[in-house]
Amino acid sequence: MIAAAGAQNLRPAFFDAQRRSIAFARDWHNSAVTARLRDAFGGAENAEAVIRRARLLLADTGWLHDLVERMVGALADDPLFEPPLPVRRSGASVSIVLFESSAASVSATVVDAVAIAARGLPDAVTVPGRAVVTAYLRAGGARLLRWDAGPAPAEFQAANAPPARPIAPLRLDDGMVVEHDGRRRAQLLADVRGDVVSVTIAARCGQAPLAREYRRSDGALLRVSALDVADSRAALLLTLLRETGRRDAGACFERVTRHPAFHLRWEAMREWLALDALAALPRLREMADDDPHPEIRVAAAAMRQCLENKLGAMPCHA
Repeated sequence: MIAAAGAQNLRPAFFDAQRRSIAFARDWHNSAVTARLRDAFGGAENAEAVIRRARLLLADTGWLHDLVERMVGALADDPLFEPPLPVRRSGASVSIVLFESSAASVSATVVDAVAIAARGLPDAVTVPGRAVVTAYLRAGGARLLRWDAGPAPAEFQAANAPPARPIAPLRLDDGMVVEHDGRRRAQLLADVRGDVVSVTIAARCGQAPLAREYRRSDGALLRVSALDVADSRAALLLTLLRETGRRDAGACFERVTRHPAFHLRWEAMREWLALDALAALPRLREMADDDPHPEIRVAAAAMRQCLENKLGAMPCHA
C-alpha cells in the first residue's frame, strides 16, 4: 500500500518532467545553433563538401558550447530531464549525437582513460566507411594509430583484398583538428593518459558500400558488413518473406537478385533458396554463369552443383 501510494505521488512529477523535456526538445531543434548546422550542411551532395564545411565549423567551436550549455543546465536543474539526443555507449566511450541530417552527423564523445587502459588495445581495427573530421578538445596525451586498407569498390572481393597497412601514427594535442578518411583508413586511440573529449562531424553522404574489419597484428581482413540502410532493410524484408513461407513472392526475390549491390544479390538468392529452391534454381544457374561479381559466380556454381546433386538423388514417382 505504501509503495503504491509513493508511486502515485511520483506520477505528476514524471508527467511534469516529460512536458518540460518535450518543450526543451522543441526549442532545441528550433534553436539558432541547430539552424546554423542545418544551413552549414544543406545542399552538400558528397563527402568532400561535408568535410570542407566541417573543417570551417570546427575551426572555432564556440557554437558547440552554445549548443551544449543549455542542456547541461537543464540536466543540473532537473533530475528527471530527458535529453532529446541519442546516446551511444561502446567499450570505454560514450557519445551523444548532437545533430543529424541526410548529409552529416555531429557527435560529442568522451573516452574514459581508466577504462581504455584496463581494456587494452582491441585485436581488430575497423574501416568504418565514412569520412570524418574530429576536433580533440581534450587529447589526453593520446596517440592515434592509423592503417590504410585502400578503397572498397562496389564490386569488392574479399579473396584478393589487400591488407590494412600501418601508416605513421599521430600524436594528439588539445585543440587539434584531424581529418580521417574512414572510407579507406582505420584509426585507434593508444597511450591514453587522460580522458579524451572530442567532437566529430561525419559525412553521411558519399560513404563506402561496406565497413571492413581487419586484424590489428597483421592487417588481415576479418569480415565486412553492409552500410546502406535501404539495402539492410531490403534484406530484412526478404528474411520476413522467407520466414512466413511466402512462396508467392518469387518475383520479389528474383528482382533483388539483380540489384546493383553484390552482397544484396546473394542475400536474396540465399533466402530464395531456403524458401523455394526449385523456383530459385533457374536464376541460380544464371548467376553462376554471368553474375558481374566473381565471388558470387563461384558461390552460385557451388550451390547449383549441390542442389542439382540433391535433386538428382531424389526418387522419381510415377
